[in-house]
Amino acid sequence: DAEALHWSRRWGDLEAVLARAVGYPRVSISSPSAKAPVWVSTHDDIDHQLADRPGQEPLSAILHAELADQKMRWDREAEAIGLGDAERKERLAWERRQALADHVFSLPGQDLADVITKLALILRMGEIRERDNEFPWPQIDSVIRDLRRLAATAP
Repeated sequence: DAEALHWSRRWGDLEAVLARAVGYPRVSISSPSAKAPVWVSTHDDIDHQLADRPGQEPLSAILHAELADQKMRWDREAEAIGLGDAERKERLAWERRQALADHVFSLPGQDLADVITKLALILRMGEIRERDNEFPWPQIDSVIRDLRRLAATAP
C-alpha cells in the first residue's frame, strides 16, 4: 500500500508541475450557438465537434496542428521531469499489491486471525479515501472489530 500510494502521489505531483509549466494539451472550439467554447483534448474530439460544420477544414487543420504541438511539448517536458517513470513505478507497485492480495486470498485461513487479516485486507483495498463512510466499508470495519474482540476473549 505505502509504495503504491507514494508513487500515486509522486505521479500526481509531477503532473501538477507539468500542467503548470506547459498546460494540459487541449484546444478550444467556439460555436455560434454556444455561450462558451468547448475544450477538447483529442484529435477525434476536434473532428467530432466540427463534423456538422461545413467549410471548417482550415480551422480543423489549425486546431489539429495546435493540439499536436501542445501534445509534443507536454510529452517532451513529461520525459524531462520523469513523469513516465513515476507512472511506470506506480503501475508496478499497484500490480505487486494486487499480486500479493491475490496470493493471500488463495490461501485457506488457518484460524480466526487469518480470517480477520483477510477482512482487514478487503477493507484496506476497498477504501477509496482514508476514511470512506459509504457502504460497505464501515460495516466491514465493524465486523473486524467484533472478530478481534471475540478472538481476544476466546479460550
